[in-house]
Amino acid sequence: MTSEPGPRPLTRAAGKPLWAQLRADLLRRLEEGEFRDVFPGEHDLVAEYQVSRHTVREALPAFTRRKNAANALSNRRSVAC
Repeated sequence: MTSEPGPRPLTRAAGKPLWAQLRADLLRRLEEGEFRDVFPGEHDLVAEYQVSRHTVREALPAFTRRKNAANALSNRRSVAC
C-alpha cells in the first residue's frame, strides 16, 4: 500500500532531530518516485516543510553522496541555457 504523496509533517517535540525527520521523509518520497523530473531546491523545501534553511542543508548531504546515479543529486547551482 502506497502512502499519500507529498510531505509528511515534522514533529518538533519528537526525540528525532528535524533534519533526520526531513531526510527520512525525502528518502520516502524519492523512493516512491515523487521527484522523477526534478528534486526541489532548498528554498522550496524550506517553504514546504516550514523549517530553516540550515535544517534543509543538514538533511541533504545524504542525497548528494548517493552512489546510484538515478538517485544522485547535484548541489551545484543551476545555469540557464
